[in-house]
Amino acid sequence: MSSVRLLLTAADPGLAGTPLLVTTHPPAGRGGRSLVARIQHPLSVAVAEPYCGFAVHLPGGRTITAAVAPGKRDETVDLVVDVVGDAHTVFTTAGTQQWGRFTDSGYPGCWVRLWRADDRTGAWQVVSWPDAPITAEPDRITFHLRLPPGRHMVQAGGERLTPKLSVLPEAARVDITLRPAAGPVPWLGVFVTTDDLPAEALRGYLASGAVAAARQIDQLTSDAAGPLARIAAGYLSLRAGAPPDAEAVDGSTADETVIRAWRHWHTGSEPEAVPAEFERAVRAGVPIYPEGLRLLAAALRRLSDPGALDEVAPLLDAAELSEPTTAFAGAAPDRPSADATDSMCTALPHRVALAPHVGEPREGVHLPAATLADIAEAEELLGDLEVLASWYHTAKGWEQVGVALRQMRQALLTDDLDQFQDSLVALEVLGPVRHHHGPRTVSPMPAEIRVLVDELRGMLAAMRVDGSPRLA
Repeated sequence: MSSVRLLLTAADPGLAGTPLLVTTHPPAGRGGRSLVARIQHPLSVAVAEPYCGFAVHLPGGRTITAAVAPGKRDETVDLVVDVVGDAHTVFTTAGTQQWGRFTDSGYPGCWVRLWRADDRTGAWQVVSWPDAPITAEPDRITFHLRLPPGRHMVQAGGERLTPKLSVLPEAARVDITLRPAAGPVPWLGVFVTTDDLPAEALRGYLASGAVAAARQIDQLTSDAAGPLARIAAGYLSLRAGAPPDAEAVDGSTADETVIRAWRHWHTGSEPEAVPAEFERAVRAGVPIYPEGLRLLAAALRRLSDPGALDEVAPLLDAAELSEPTTAFAGAAPDRPSADATDSMCTALPHRVALAPHVGEPREGVHLPAATLADIAEAEELLGDLEVLASWYHTAKGWEQVGVALRQMRQALLTDDLDQFQDSLVALEVLGPVRHHHGPRTVSPMPAEIRVLVDELRGMLAAMRVDGSPRLA
């Protein structure tokens, strides 16, 4: 039997030690197994076959595959797998979504603001934004914060955006990554991660439904788990259907209060105390993780507690549960509202603009990530159609050209780069031919095609300023 010395690597040194699920895949399709490997920690894996595949399953949903073929029996071979990306791409689902750029037309005046709850009264107040490192790219900006102990929320918004608040976990370092969505409806994704690597891995696997992976991570890391990892493990225990004793959770945070209440309900030992436990969870505030808010809402509905439901109804209506931490629309942490607007937040202090780091949208039609080559190719193709209108096509050919042109128009109107590039490929294939042979019936360019060409050339011209392409 041979062995593979597996080493997971990452360019981000902050990911060293992150536990990740790895599965082995022998060529026979049987005998594979799952194991946990840590980034930058070599792991020896025995393989019985002359060839073996490996799959690294990231908490955010991506899978990285690699294979190795030991040359001789009892040989040890090295396999290095690069986990491409940073904490944002490894732990969150951002890689499964389409993103635009902050210079897209829907994102003028984007900003962030920091809130903190008073340690004594619990009242929320705006605090100054800390002096912290920033990583900025055209489609994202990340703030690397080190915050004092206590409850914090980050608020993000823009002139055309609904202001949104996201809960920040209490950790030594908190990274906040903001990303503008692609498409016609502006929306800002807020992805919060921490330096508690086991907690981030547990949360990510649990959020993606990979309960078996979360169990393996928990078994490996539970002895040294920090507060956030213990909260994630608590939600895992509820998902697994066999929660431990409720008294094992002290209920000092909103998440632990929800977990404790559900454990009381599961045990059935004190059914009369369950409603009071969930009412306490309502008063404890907003859970860090979306799982907590889901479980709280489910319990209140099952208990038919109209008073408690009315109390959390605004939060539930405004909640956005697709991000790593609980997020909701609102003008302030204690004023959740799906109808909140940017104007409700303008008078508040300590508003930090994103434009100095990522730029402001420019006027005119533009693609979210267009390149000079894309624009030049589109203009050349449309120029050929216009200048060489005496060329001929079959009626079916002109119909297909019309479909491609309308696809390009729709892509420009919705800032859809993928659709724009697809339309370029279609036009390349469907370009009119100068000569034809055989019995096919051909015709010159129809009037509706000429109208589309003229409109598209005008839209592309609007992307240029002083002779340079206006890129998002």
